[in-house]
Amino acid sequence: MLRIPTFLLCLSLTLCAGPSAFAASKPNLVNHPVYATYPFAREGKVADFGTQPMAVPIGVVSAVMQHDQILKKALAERGWEFRIHDFLKGPDINFFVQRGDLDLAVAGDSPTITFAASHDITVVALAKQGFSAIVSKKFSRLEELKGKRISVALNTTAHYGLLVALKNVGLKEADVTLVPIENNEMGEALAQGRVDAFAAWEPILSNTLRMHPEFKVVQRFLNNSYLYFSRDFLKNNPETAELLIAAYIRALRWMRQYDANLIRAVEWNLASSEKLLGKPPELSVQNVAKTTTEDILKIAHSPVVPRQDLSTNGSIRRAFTFLQEQGKIPANVPWEKIAASFDRTLIDKVLANPKKYHLLEYNYEK
Repeated sequence: MLRIPTFLLCLSLTLCAGPSAFAASKPNLVNHPVYATYPFAREGKVADFGTQPMAVPIGVVSAVMQHDQILKKALAERGWEFRIHDFLKGPDINFFVQRGDLDLAVAGDSPTITFAASHDITVVALAKQGFSAIVSKKFSRLEELKGKRISVALNTTAHYGLLVALKNVGLKEADVTLVPIENNEMGEALAQGRVDAFAAWEPILSNTLRMHPEFKVVQRFLNNSYLYFSRDFLKNNPETAELLIAAYIRALRWMRQYDANLIRAVEWNLASSEKLLGKPPELSVQNVAKTTTEDILKIAHSPVVPRQDLSTNGSIRRAFTFLQEQGKIPANVPWEKIAASFDRTLIDKVLANPKKYHLLEYNYEK
């Protein structure tokens, strides 16, 4: 690669200062059994994309982009190559963006905002509007989770959503025992009684509820995901970035065109999930397709970040304030740094030129 070196909660965000609720050691993922096999390009014209196949719809959209022959041809004409690398969660992706291994990525709102506070990235598009939730077998009220074991993938949108939900009923992180577990393992942990509740995102959430009708949703919270670039990559390769953004828009629109397209996209996604996990995911094509449709419904035609989200009372500003109050974002980081990390210029340019960027043409390999 060429380099020179909200969450939106359906809760009231009444914020207060206090010690960091998110403090956690950052693991060194260089020797991760799967990630260590990825052929990151340290030089040459390669755009390395970090995504999450076990997150819907962003994993499905990424799988479609990987099969986009229009993108492949356009990049090849310029001497470029496109590589996708699959990860379990946003913080893992951020780790490799920080190392300079990835040029662009999709991640949840909280991982994106916290990363923007300490690194130079540019968020160019909205990638998801959907729900995550807290689920339990025995308990139906948040207050009942005091002193209980709750599984969550640390430093993810689900983690932060859980903490805000607890805070709104007068509980702190110290009032529960967090059990770090990957998102795809949540249902099994709850079914076996190893935890009392979990916080997770789609498609594991819906699939687990389908497999275990005895489970109940304690609290749902709305969250977004975003497509972002390393600022160095964007600065030095704007035309290549435009082609990638066009492919992203094309993928969203192609999936909404026909049901058969969506099913094929989900099948590609599940194949990527199986490769990442080393076993077939316990997910049905129909369930993932349904969730994908629900989460891209509002963004497929124009996946731009709404300007109001960056306003004084906007969801991104509220998320920033919460994260800073909790110590996840240093107190000396100004809001302006986060706001400057969101830029609609490129996606507006691409959307305004559908013929140039082939937004209404589709060609995907089998």
